[in-house]
Amino acid sequence: MSLGGRLALIAFAVQAVLLTALATVIYGATRNALYDSFDKSLVANAESLASLVDPEEEHDDEDEEAEVELAEEIMGDRFSRQWEPDLFAVYIDGDDLLAKAPRLADVPAFVAEHKGHVGFFGDDHEGLDYRAIVLATFRLPEDDPTRPRPITVYYSASTGELAKQLRSLGMAMGALCLLCVVVSGFLSLLVAHMGLAPLRRLAGSIALIHEHRLRRRLETDGLQPELLPIARSVNSLLGRVERALETERRFSADAAHELRTPVATLKSGIQAALLNPATAGGAKEMYERLLLDVDRLEGLCDALLLVTKSADEIPPAIPAEDWIAEIEAAVTAIRTGSEAGNATFVLEISRKHMPGEPVRSDAVTTYRIAANLAGNALRHGGSDVRVRVSVTFDDIHARLVVEDDGPGIAPDDAANLFKRFFRVESSRARSDGGYGLGLSICKTLAKTQGGNVRFEPNTPRGSRFVWLAAIGGNDAPAEPAGAESAKQIAFGASGLSIP
Repeated sequence: MSLGGRLALIAFAVQAVLLTALATVIYGATRNALYDSFDKSLVANAESLASLVDPEEEHDDEDEEAEVELAEEIMGDRFSRQWEPDLFAVYIDGDDLLAKAPRLADVPAFVAEHKGHVGFFGDDHEGLDYRAIVLATFRLPEDDPTRPRPITVYYSASTGELAKQLRSLGMAMGALCLLCVVVSGFLSLLVAHMGLAPLRRLAGSIALIHEHRLRRRLETDGLQPELLPIARSVNSLLGRVERALETERRFSADAAHELRTPVATLKSGIQAALLNPATAGGAKEMYERLLLDVDRLEGLCDALLLVTKSADEIPPAIPAEDWIAEIEAAVTAIRTGSEAGNATFVLEISRKHMPGEPVRSDAVTTYRIAANLAGNALRHGGSDVRVRVSVTFDDIHARLVVEDDGPGIAPDDAANLFKRFFRVESSRARSDGGYGLGLSICKTLAKTQGGNVRFEPNTPRGSRFVWLAAIGGNDAPAEPAGAESAKQIAFGASGLSIP
């Protein structure tokens, strides 16, 4: 159901409930008023009959007809009519029946039970509903005022006319409620349609925004307060999308720029080979150079694919011991590749606070981050660099720290270290300076699994990179045997990490 339909249905239901409640209250109040008026007429008629009794005279059965005729003379023919006649009985001195209506065969039993009291009772006569009153009063004879004579009057009248009035009232109220419900349903639809007009206008404004007009924002001036959060959220989303697209455009441009160099080198090498046929030994050397260019191109493509890799494809966690084992393997590989120089590697593993829960990472990610950080320290620290790799744990993080005593990073470059394709000037000048993706890959992989990689200046000189890996998560199995091929891709043919 549409939002407008929901709002109209809610408004309709509320109005229907209110109308039903109002009709019930009106009907109940009217019914009570009619019964109250009916009861007052019963009291008045009973008192009129009681006033006809002469307490100074002795009454016998012969006087009963005269009393009835007198009552009819005062109160009309309601006692003698064939349909729904009024009924009465008059007692004097307790049990002495003075008179009763001609159509009343037997006086109801509750009259004898309630002599001396006043009350209203439900009654029936010839299958019809009646309402009766038993009225107890006293009359004082003039000849002896000290001896009051008790008089009890039973008076009953049919409620048929009252029931007919209530039925007519109920039908009128029902018809009125039905009409009001139909009108309220139409009005609910109309009000919902009119009330949602600002939302439709806002949706129209959003529809005008497309990928080529992301700089456009929704107007918030004069907008209804209920729609302001939506407009602000959409504007915020547009800002984030615009920045993300701009980042991707820059990434695509940078990637295309970086790919041009190895492709051009490879192309020129092939052209040179075609123009200058070489000897067998020269051909081997030429093919080796071309293969090296292909390796570098392949490494760059792998790095670009990894940057855009979805975090959902990464296993959630591995045991802490496996996480340490991958770091040790990565440092060992980097140490082996550095044996030709004077670089020194120190690996320190602290298992003092090793958690029972797994570390949020996977084997390939752990190997790649550790190798990238250690490889960068080796590459930028100089030939005599000393690299220290330490692993520690606290309550919420597994911590990998890679620090060196090399020349360090200039403050102006430190802010851009984790940007894609950023390289310091010294790296740009070297043939193996890399592509500026290594640290970006490390930070991206760490963040996808709840961690982070940050740079800290080392004292008194050098650089310090810290990987904070989150602890906790679903247990994940150790990396399968096929992970070794992934590690080889990560390091390329030279055995070093992609910088």
